[in-house]
Amino acid sequence: MLTAPQHADEYLEILMAVKGSSKEKRLASQFIARFFKHFPTYADQAIEAQLDLCEDEDIAIRKQAIKDLPSLCKDSKDHTHKISDILAQLLQAEESTELAAVHNSLMTLLKIDAKGTLSGLFSQIINGDDLIRERCIKFVTSKIKSLGHEVITKEVEDYLITECKKVLQDVNAEEFYQLLELLSWTRLGQTVAGQQELVDMIAEQADLNQDFEPQSPDNENVDRLLHCFKLALPYFSVSTILACFSVSTILACFSVSTILTCFSVSTSLACFSVSTILACFSGSTILACFSVSTILACFKLALSYFSESTILACFSVSTILACFSVSTILACFKLALSYFSVSTILACFSVSTILACFSVNSTRFVSYVCEQVLPRLGEVKVQEEGSNPQLELLKLFAELCTHCGALDNADAKLDKIFNKLLDYMPLPPDTDPENPNQSEPRLEFSHVECLMYAYHRLGKQSPDTLTKDQDRLKDFKLRLQYFARGIQGYIKKLREALHGKTAEELKTEENKIKVIALKTTSNINTLIKDLFHSPPSFKSVISLSWKPTTGAAVRHKDGGTTSSGQKRHTPITFSSDSPSSKHYKTEKSQREIYQPPSGKYSTKVSSYSKFQYPRTSSRAEEGEHGAAEAFGETLAGFGVVATGGETTDTEGSMTQHTPHYGRQVK
Repeated sequence: MLTAPQHADEYLEILMAVKGSSKEKRLASQFIARFFKHFPTYADQAIEAQLDLCEDEDIAIRKQAIKDLPSLCKDSKDHTHKISDILAQLLQAEESTELAAVHNSLMTLLKIDAKGTLSGLFSQIINGDDLIRERCIKFVTSKIKSLGHEVITKEVEDYLITECKKVLQDVNAEEFYQLLELLSWTRLGQTVAGQQELVDMIAEQADLNQDFEPQSPDNENVDRLLHCFKLALPYFSVSTILACFSVSTILACFSVSTILTCFSVSTSLACFSVSTILACFSGSTILACFSVSTILACFKLALSYFSESTILACFSVSTILACFSVSTILACFKLALSYFSVSTILACFSVSTILACFSVNSTRFVSYVCEQVLPRLGEVKVQEEGSNPQLELLKLFAELCTHCGALDNADAKLDKIFNKLLDYMPLPPDTDPENPNQSEPRLEFSHVECLMYAYHRLGKQSPDTLTKDQDRLKDFKLRLQYFARGIQGYIKKLREALHGKTAEELKTEENKIKVIALKTTSNINTLIKDLFHSPPSFKSVISLSWKPTTGAAVRHKDGGTTSSGQKRHTPITFSSDSPSSKHYKTEKSQREIYQPPSGKYSTKVSSYSKFQYPRTSSRAEEGEHGAAEAFGETLAGFGVVATGGETTDTEGSMTQHTPHYGRQVK
């Protein structure tokens, strides 16, 4: 074996062989790396010789030299940065096999010295050419996570986070997304403080400190806002926050009785929906953390807040019996009371207090939309075909409002939402006997759902905003009444169109649009009922039509959904002759008996009277009829035509309606 210094001349001959034939170059590449550690005085010359081989005209020699580069760092990490810098520059190779060789060498080098390798890569990201920068960012963001935290230790991770923050000061949209995804994989994505840091980065990228300019070239400002809002939303969800705290960690700190005493069900429900809570805890996780007797004791307590049907809908009886014998279950019920015999109520933190301290909210984003975007929303360019940036902004705004904290000067922000909502909530058209065919106002249901949800969600921060001005409240209720009467007809029509459809039939594009239309109109109907109260109420909880529904939800008769913890109310009507009592029973003798259709091809149901809404003024009736026509025009914009449905108006005549819906952004 060659050793220094007696064999220095032989090693120098090997270095000179990089100028020889192809076979000599390939052998030189291997021997330079093999004996590199024995000749530290010739380290710089050896690296330069190896670099010459990496730039050879023969691709086979280049690939061999690239493969041997990490071997120079096996016994000494002093040259890792330089070798990594060389490999980073070689990422600009166009030949796929050569590029794969560079990737493999970088991965090998990362396992030898992760921090030194990253320093070389980031030096090229910050100072290199555009192509090298792009390739380096793509490599770092796509390959680092596959190494796991065995290679990316805490020290390396801290260095990675610091360098990524430097790069984020000057990035394009794609690079920002890639780097943010990598940062979310680090400890920043695992703690609430880290998530807040990520949200702050997104807010800085969105330029929330600057005025909103919708007239920027190519909608650049609008696109940046849309992109940043979508990136920020996942960090505001309750499930993401709860993921930072494992059940086993909590139980290691507190006893079960203390936890149950500190977190009352009523307090929890004020902050989370039942479906959200259940979605955070799987059955296997619960069983791994709690004893059977504790679980059953909790169920007994839960019965005072939830109906049995709701609880049983979450857990199948067959699953419970498969895990426990009947005698065990009965014995556990006897032991359950011991867990709830807490004589002294501890003055502990409420769920809402904890969330205020340990959660990430969207208040900054919501404030910006209220103050900057909504007043100038009409200036945002809308393409004739394809996406609708105005509607996309409103949808994201509605989702952001779900996670909004306390607003500064809430009244002013609510007024901006209210004023924009009025733009899409027309007054009933005046009756003109000389012009019976006058056009009806166009109803934008998707826009109304977004803005009404935002106003309803934030309205609880200042519930007396509407009641301060009685004239404004009266005008708003008139608009709500006009909108509601039309919507009730659309809900009925859409339910008829979807009735009896199989799961496969509902997957067609036409039926998907109708399902979304039904969810949208049902949501608006639910919100209108709340806002029509005197004083306006802000208690209903809905799932936005474009969001997938999860967990245990109660589906309304009109097609809408509310969380399991939400009370059902008698549907309200907007007429003076509506029943005064909230609940009323009908005598059996007065009930209509359903008779099934007879005949093979029967399409009608006999002896079944259709429900008619209470009569109101002719102005409201004409408003409902006009709204139905407007709804048909909107759904027609999707290329969807109703399949032969008929509805009966209040006068008894049969009127053909084509239900329709506002454009859905995919």
